[in-house]
Amino acid sequence: MPGSCLDLQLPAGAVTGVGYTAPGYGPANVLVAGSAIWNPQKLPRNYNNWRIDFDMQKAYTFSAVKIRNYGDTTHDVTAFKLETSDDKSTWTQVFSTGSVRAGVKTPQPFMGFYGSGRFWRFTATRTAQGWQPWLVGVQFCGIEGKPKYEAVSVPTAGISGVGNTPTNGPENAVDGNRGTFWNPQGLQRNYNNWWIIFDFQKVFTLAAIQITNYGDTTHDVTAFKLEASDDKVTWKPVYSTTGVRPGTNQPQLFGGFSGTGRYWRFTATRTPQGWQPWLVELQFYTIPGTLVEGPVQEDATNTHFLVVGMALTAEEARAYCKRREGHLADIKSTMVHDYVVQTIRKYSNPNENFWIGLQDTTGSSGWKWADGTALSGCSYRNWAPSEPDPPSSGQTCVQMDATNSFQWKNDYCNTKKFFVCQNGPGDTRACGGNSGREIGAEAQDEAQEDEDEMLDDMEETLEELREIEDELEEELEEEEEEEEERREMEEELEEELEKREVMEEEEEDLEKEEEEIEEEED
Repeated sequence: MPGSCLDLQLPAGAVTGVGYTAPGYGPANVLVAGSAIWNPQKLPRNYNNWRIDFDMQKAYTFSAVKIRNYGDTTHDVTAFKLETSDDKSTWTQVFSTGSVRAGVKTPQPFMGFYGSGRFWRFTATRTAQGWQPWLVGVQFCGIEGKPKYEAVSVPTAGISGVGNTPTNGPENAVDGNRGTFWNPQGLQRNYNNWWIIFDFQKVFTLAAIQITNYGDTTHDVTAFKLEASDDKVTWKPVYSTTGVRPGTNQPQLFGGFSGTGRYWRFTATRTPQGWQPWLVELQFYTIPGTLVEGPVQEDATNTHFLVVGMALTAEEARAYCKRREGHLADIKSTMVHDYVVQTIRKYSNPNENFWIGLQDTTGSSGWKWADGTALSGCSYRNWAPSEPDPPSSGQTCVQMDATNSFQWKNDYCNTKKFFVCQNGPGDTRACGGNSGREIGAEAQDEAQEDEDEMLDDMEETLEELREIEDELEEELEEEEEEEEERREMEEELEEELEKREVMEEEEEDLEKEEEEIEEEED
């Protein structure tokens, strides 16, 4: 799940909703585990605009949400949308779906979006039978604050795209001119594979993309995917969404992903009516690190630290640092610790945890810094209370823990956190042994191998997610078939009842006729 799923505790009056709610059944219930449901009454059936507004008190960036229904097939939410705002007057839709399952009590996660703002609006746009929702829970997943994006300038040389573009070529999508657009012609309707390839000239790690449509409901992009490559031959999936809104020419931001490559391919996979896209603008973003020179010794050592506000696994963070000819930071002294923490507090999010270079390389408390120095040869230790957890826990990577004054805490390496890179020797006086080793060609080769393994793992994970989606679609189809069979059975029963009623009426008529005949005979 992107980011952490938060247990928000908002003050009274910060959560409001439509409709009448009896005491104890208000909209704030959806944030409290184990409380009663939200039940907005006195609204017409099929109202389809049952909304809750949340004042988060400060800006949050969310990239996932969990919905928990009551579990019946009458009042369960089956479709919803999410919007965000900075002022509670102008709302931006960040996500919508019609695939919430009714009859399910367990939380249902939804991802693939990205949005930031202080105010958030959840709107149930459909329920199982049109009656008001009985909603148990809404849980937001993300981080406090807004990401500090940095726009990437894309060279116009080397841009290629599909289709015939005599005047409106793919370079128009990155020319910064809202008066031009990309118009790939000569392809059949519902082609759904309209692509542009960009050569960034050097490797970039991207975290967000902003798309600007033409603004009609014919040629606007409504779904796209983003891929990265190192050689323009093998492409790695990075992000995809079906949540682009047509009919608006305002920029729409999508993020919460992380991908690395020199070549990037944007593919429009759907438009409202199947005609080719008219794409006005694309803007790519990275999350920059804060680069500072650390006074790790009394004299200048040309050591630099890079505080990166982008959540990656420990392996991904190591690969990111190595691509910049560095490694995860070695915090070998109080001076280095204080300087890095000062940098985090000044330039990044001090509520986040940060990966550093310390790792159990043997799985048996063989702690080593990224430059190869054994922790046993260092006098400086900064473990948080009761840390580290034993080797049997499998937590072999180390973070600076924000809840413990950035002391060290080991954790599972596959969790995603911010991180700190180091370039240069660092504090070479702090430990014995090989504490000042530079990162050379051998380490860079290892970084490439690590990155390849990481990408393979990501591809396997994506494939597993695709399989899960296929299984869910099959389950939904089966449920729809069962529902159709149930309707047919109900119709057959109704017909049978009607036949019985007719037969009973006929029997009553026969009895009356017999009585009349008997009376006449008498």
